[in-house]
Amino acid sequence: MPSWARKAAKGFADAVSQQANQAAAAEQERERMARRAENELDTISGDRSAVEAAEAKLADVEAGPSLLRAIDDARLGLQRVREDTPELLEARRKVLELGRLLVAPPEPLQVAT
Repeated sequence: MPSWARKAAKGFADAVSQQANQAAAAEQERERMARRAENELDTISGDRSAVEAAEAKLADVEAGPSLLRAIDDARLGLQRVREDTPELLEARRKVLELGRLLVAPPEPLQVAT
């Protein structure tokens, strides 16, 4: 085999070896990430205590109509507080009127006759 053919074959073999090493490293990383995801999934799906606690609290609230009434009353009170009062509406109207007066050009000057 000529030396140029040996060099070409060695270069090809080196390139294939390098690609194989990179592929093996990538495969190991994918396997590591897959194991990590599986472990997280096992942890999340195995620990239902937070979900069960939330469901128990919801059942307590739904079982106590007085709590629901208090929540509804608070919601209505908040809604009333957020509504615009007649005084606030009048104040806004006055501010708009004053703003128009400030930006309106003055009346044209008239010659006294």
